[in-house]
Amino acid sequence: MRYLFCILLFWSFAVAAQSEVELDSLVEADQAAEADKRIHQLFQHLAGNGETGKLPDYLEVYGRIQLGIYDKKSAILKVDSQIVNWDKTLTSPEQHKDLWRAAASWYEYLGLLEKAYRAQVKAYDYAKKQPNVSNQELGMLQVNLGAYGVNRMDIPAAKRHLAEAQKLLENDPDPESIYRINSYLGSMAYFASRLDSAEYYYVKCIHALEKTESTPRNSFYRPALVYNNLAGVLSGQGKTSEAIASMNMTIEKLVAYVEVEKDPSLRLSAREFYFQALDNLGGAYKGLGNYRKAQSLMEFSYHGKKAELSEESKDIRLSEIILGQLYFDQSEPEKAKNIILNGLQGLQNTEGSFLDYEADGWYSLARIENWFGNEELAENHYRMAHDLFKKIFGDEFDLVYLGFLKDFSTFLAEKNEEKEAIRIALEAYTYVKSNLGKSNLIAFEQELNIGEIYLTVGKYDEASKWSRVALNTLDHQFSNTSTLLDSLQNERYKPQAILLGTKSRFLATSDHPLNELKDIVNELEDGLKVIERRKTFLDSEEDKALLITENAAYFGFLEQLYLELYRKSPQQEFLARLLILHESALYQKVRTRLDQVDITRFGSIPATFFAEENDLKSRLRGAIAHESGGIEGYLKAISDWEKFLQKARMSYPEYYQFRYATLDHTYIDIWERLPAEATVVRYMLVGEELVALVLSKETKKLHFFQLDYHKVTKVLAIYQQEWNNKTKTFSNLNELYKGLWTPLAAQIKTQRVLIIPDGGLFNLSFEILTPGLISDYSQLRKNSLLAKNSISYHYSTLLFSYSGQPQSYKSNFVAFAPGFFDEMKEDYLSTVKDSLQIDRSYLRLIPQPFTDRLVDQLKNLLGGKVYSQKASTLGHFAEEAGKHRILHIGTHAESDNLSPEFSRLIFAKTAENEENSLFAKDIYQMDLSSELAVLMACETGKPSYQPGEGMISLAHAFNYAGSKSLLIGLWKIDEEASSKIASRFYEYLAQGMAKDEALRLAKLDYLSLAQGRSLSPEFWAGLITMGDSSPIALQPARDLKWLFGLGLLVLLAVFALFYRKKKKVFFS
Repeated sequence: MRYLFCILLFWSFAVAAQSEVELDSLVEADQAAEADKRIHQLFQHLAGNGETGKLPDYLEVYGRIQLGIYDKKSAILKVDSQIVNWDKTLTSPEQHKDLWRAAASWYEYLGLLEKAYRAQVKAYDYAKKQPNVSNQELGMLQVNLGAYGVNRMDIPAAKRHLAEAQKLLENDPDPESIYRINSYLGSMAYFASRLDSAEYYYVKCIHALEKTESTPRNSFYRPALVYNNLAGVLSGQGKTSEAIASMNMTIEKLVAYVEVEKDPSLRLSAREFYFQALDNLGGAYKGLGNYRKAQSLMEFSYHGKKAELSEESKDIRLSEIILGQLYFDQSEPEKAKNIILNGLQGLQNTEGSFLDYEADGWYSLARIENWFGNEELAENHYRMAHDLFKKIFGDEFDLVYLGFLKDFSTFLAEKNEEKEAIRIALEAYTYVKSNLGKSNLIAFEQELNIGEIYLTVGKYDEASKWSRVALNTLDHQFSNTSTLLDSLQNERYKPQAILLGTKSRFLATSDHPLNELKDIVNELEDGLKVIERRKTFLDSEEDKALLITENAAYFGFLEQLYLELYRKSPQQEFLARLLILHESALYQKVRTRLDQVDITRFGSIPATFFAEENDLKSRLRGAIAHESGGIEGYLKAISDWEKFLQKARMSYPEYYQFRYATLDHTYIDIWERLPAEATVVRYMLVGEELVALVLSKETKKLHFFQLDYHKVTKVLAIYQQEWNNKTKTFSNLNELYKGLWTPLAAQIKTQRVLIIPDGGLFNLSFEILTPGLISDYSQLRKNSLLAKNSISYHYSTLLFSYSGQPQSYKSNFVAFAPGFFDEMKEDYLSTVKDSLQIDRSYLRLIPQPFTDRLVDQLKNLLGGKVYSQKASTLGHFAEEAGKHRILHIGTHAESDNLSPEFSRLIFAKTAENEENSLFAKDIYQMDLSSELAVLMACETGKPSYQPGEGMISLAHAFNYAGSKSLLIGLWKIDEEASSKIASRFYEYLAQGMAKDEALRLAKLDYLSLAQGRSLSPEFWAGLITMGDSSPIALQPARDLKWLFGLGLLVLLAVFALFYRKKKKVFFS
């Protein structure tokens, strides 16, 4: 999304007179007619005393009074008429200047930026006629005109006015002038994509403001503007954490300003800016992948704008466009399209020119229509956006425009419109090269884009040539860096160029000899060393997430090549490497999530170990950055780090293996880690193909199977929507069996099967697959995989044996079940003071009465403690959830497949600002040690591009936090059915059964009793087990009533014995 920049308009009106404050008070008290009467008396008084020069000071309050009496259109006409009358009455150029400056401020207050700009032009023209007018005053007026140009996205006009302002103000040592000119230079540098310069100028602005007079505007409002713009610059540089900190500073300053500012118009202006800052902060969180936080902020801003601003406000339309972009990124294209169209239509009915908003809107619609496959509409929208961008920027480009040109040229290349695609890509590259030089990362990205366009249109030699050009650009960039750390940061882009070059070579020929394929593979393997080298030196979580995202295509292509090698020469080593590479993407995600939290525990490892680890990492990064010690300091830091890794390998092998071991070493142990008496099936999506590997401890061989992915995908896309159509569902289940199970069935020789799915298969419960067509759901009891196999799941062959948590427990069982009953929601609402702060998603959660009853039954069966309804808070969970053999969580959940670390479990909410979401990323910091964590969570999330990612994230988080296995739902599960199955599941566990077999029998019991619709797999098949399926050694539950009775009997016996002894003593 486009970042929303602000340039401050520099007004210097006198402080409002007491009469103006009184008039505003009357308007706020709904006494606008009385205020109108008094202001006309004031006008007569000023005219009668020859003080007509003071009339402009009251223009804005006069306008606000008219708004209190008439509709907006009539009020504007009233004020326009007054301006014309005063323009005839006033005599000196200074008075006319003040009038038109006041008019500009009034029109800006209404959001009429075009009229405000024209009024400011008149003010400047009159100012030039003033005798002895200062350069500072003229410069201030020119800065205002430039600001209007930027806010209207009339960049040529902005440049013209601000260049004139620079001439007028450049020699003025006053902090005001320094602030103004650097504000201008910063904004212009940003729009020209010179981000380092923009950051430099904005920092100078902050320093200048510290030297200005201490007023609310200088202390709060102006710094908020600078921090807002600085955040946009930092975001463009990839410094997302710093950008968020800067945006939070903006919001903090604005809140402080609104609290002290008395002028209603200035308070409203600050509120408008506040909503804009929320949009920008939402955009920053979107960049991090926290879509839930981004949506919460942007929707809060949108509702706030609709509640407080005029219906014609451009800011409301902007919210609709950026929300549409966010919805599209979350796989809601229809919703996105509708709200963006609404925003564009609203802009057409809003006075003024908002070309940048329109360009962004049409750009987004083009992407949406392309997603729908409507190429003609998509091209039309792309061209509309392109025309608008050209009107805005002329011969210049900002980062958003460069991004648009990349997408547009790629779209044209995919349509095989080669000439235009290349022309547009070269146009952007030429601009970057001319203005920024060719040895920089922006130039590299443009070169890469040109190469990828040639690759798309089949010009493989040209694509290969541009990959070499891009690599040369990086080499020049490396030669200009001052530290190894800078080189490592720049080196992150190298794998992309290697990928382009190797892909070009591979696609240039249809049939490669084995040795030639090996050469291409070796080049890609060398590139992996670059990726491995960068891991240690990444500090921010966004950089680590980016490392994975950027190189997903790299790993994917290398996998395809190993698959090709296996087909040409079926050797186990090629399959083994294919498996390692495929697991490594997930493995790196897992490690990245660990790096995003402050690790304070891992089994029994002491805190001093982690302190040493962090200290050595900091010293290593400092040495690489040449901060201390020179080359000797660097070599010493490397040596100390290697010694630490050796110590970790010897003293804490599980931690080392999980955190630092290379994947090559990890693969050696796979056979030993395989569960006994079970067959492991690993499904893998490799490019556009689906393959399966079957492993077992007995054979120690990788059995390879090619599957019909196209046919399977068609069924997977629709089978959950067709539960009510039995005929289609029976066919779907049989087709999935034939596509996914029949090819490998001969190699599955055990009753227990452990499945590791991939992609869309994470949404499939394999037990419902049927070897033949059935005619009724009840037949699943005997004619399905459920009848034959105990099936459990996992997410990686590399993480089977992960453990490391203490094995002593406080009790058999603890449960958390919020219930989400209406009474709880009413109590929560009673604590909310600001309606905009209401958590509406919490109020929409469906009550869970069956879960509430289930946990009480389980307490009687297993003992332990239950936290239900209002007691089931996040705070109680954090304090009490760990060290129980079974941790039961019956709540609602959101599985976030776009940003898995933000998958969450929802707890009771009892106060306005109480946090009630437990995110996957936060679970890593908890001690949830247990034999089994049961997530009886009704899924409330949305489908997305990466099926299963959210579930993996939750499952792994619980594993790391100490839960050896999980019972979890694949999709939205029926509460009543799942409660019945869970009840039987727990009974079988209490009898000592393995978890996978206990769940299988519980489901078979359910099917034997269920009737009608409840037999459909939609109701019951979503529950699965993940992880260690071995039995749980439960302690016998103690009946507290029986214990109380026994204690009472013992106590009575003691009293009786004591009485007898006293009696004997008495008679003696």
